[in-house]
Amino acid sequence: MPSMIGRKNKTIFGYLRHKIWKKVHHWSGRHLSKARREVFIKSVAQAIPSYCMTIFLLPTTLQDEMQQNIELFLVGFEQKHGKGINCLSWEHLSMRKEHGGMGFCHLYAFNLVMLGKQSWKFLYDNDVIVTKVFKAKSYTNGNFLDSALGYNLSFTWHSIHTSQVLVNN
Repeated sequence: MPSMIGRKNKTIFGYLRHKIWKKVHHWSGRHLSKARREVFIKSVAQAIPSYCMTIFLLPTTLQDEMQQNIELFLVGFEQKHGKGINCLSWEHLSMRKEHGGMGFCHLYAFNLVMLGKQSWKFLYDNDVIVTKVFKAKSYTNGNFLDSALGYNLSFTWHSIHTSQVLVNN
């Protein structure tokens, strides 16, 4: 987890993309079936950024690059040579299995859900120290749903505040 967040968010969170890329390339040389690739993606590649997604809203360009790495692993690196698996679009693959997809998680939606979980805690866990700190610093009016972004805000507050729309509905 980065301790300081500046203006270049993509470079700060680039280590997540690099970790996924290393895992994918390590396992790409092995001959895995389509089912094993699916299990690898769901259990390893999509789990790497999950801890960071609970606090920070990752840049969409970085999330797109991570999804492209995952999709490239699923399709196979030999796609350029006419080998590999031909797949549907990522939107179709990230649909639930009941609706014809493969159940992969869409990283941006997963990021918003994880941030929504934090904002849900702001609403209902008033005794937690994190809620007390953010309440004193970021939304002094007492209600998270009515809070505004304000000035001189932290990247963490800005990230959690984006999920306010999800919790409000």
